[in-house]
Amino acid sequence: MHMALSRFTEALTTIREVGDRREEGIILCNFAQLHYEQGNVERACELHDQALNIMRQIGERAWEGWILCLQASLLRLCFGDLEQALKLLSAAKRIINEVGEIADVIRCICERGHIALATAQTAQHQIEEARQVLVAFDAEPGSIMDKSITGLERAQAAFEAQEPHRLFRGELSADIAPKLKQWLRNQGMLEKKLTGS
Repeated sequence: MHMALSRFTEALTTIREVGDRREEGIILCNFAQLHYEQGNVERACELHDQALNIMRQIGERAWEGWILCLQASLLRLCFGDLEQALKLLSAAKRIINEVGEIADVIRCICERGHIALATAQTAQHQIEEARQVLVAFDAEPGSIMDKSITGLERAQAAFEAQEPHRLFRGELSADIAPKLKQWLRNQGMLEKKLTGS
C-alpha cells in the first residue's frame, strides 16, 4: 500500500509540473479508488471531488460521468445515502449515455441494481439490461464489465435466497474489500446491519 501511494504521489507531482490537467484528474481518480479500497474513505471523497472539479473544468465529460458513478457507489456503501447516490447516478447516466465508454454504461446499470437491493428490491432487471449491453458489444468473459455484473448477480442471489444477513447496503458482504469492511466495522455500521438491529 505504501509503495502504491508513493508511486501515485510521484506521478501526480510529475504531471502537475508539466501541466497535464487531464492526466492529473485521472491520477486523482485512481488515487481515490486506492484509498477507498484501503478504507481511507474521507480521503477518497476528497480526491474524488478534486478529480471531478478538474474534469469539469477541462470539459472531460466521460470522466465526469465515471467519477459521479464512483461517488454514487461510495455514498451508498459507506454512508447509506441512497437518495443522494441516486441523484449522482442519474447525472452520471445522462453523461455516460451521451459520451461514455461501454464499461461506464455497465457500471452505472450495476450500481442502480445495488441501490435497488439496498432498498429491498430485486436487481434482476438491471442484471438483464447489463448482460444485454455486454453481449451487444461482444465483451469477453472475465472482463471488468463482466465482473461488475457478476458482483451484482452474487448480491441478487443472496436476495433471492432470502439471506439479507449476507448483504450490506445492496452489496454482498463477502465482496467488500477487507480494509473497507474494517472501516465500516470501525464506524459501527457493518455488524449493526448484519445482525439486523
